[in-house]
Amino acid sequence: MPEVLIYLVTAAIRCEPLRPLINGTVLGNDMLFGAVVRYQCNVGLHLEGPETRTCQADGTWSDNQPTCSGEQTILTVKSSINHYKSVD
Repeated sequence: MPEVLIYLVTAAIRCEPLRPLINGTVLGNDMLFGAVVRYQCNVGLHLEGPETRTCQADGTWSDNQPTCSGEQTILTVKSSINHYKSVD
């Protein structure tokens, strides 16, 4: 009896690129099925919505994109270094 070989060919499932998170960061850049990205807001802001999203088998991301809200903290650094010029 002849040997029968069966090959399964699957196409990589890829989700659409995510929009940038305004006043925050999207951590993770894998867009293939099963990939998980994490969202993080800038200092002083809080995340509204899911902290993570997953690329699903149908090529869509789970949940809706979160947003960052609140008042952003702005840090100001003041220098106290005095500059002197040597005179010969």
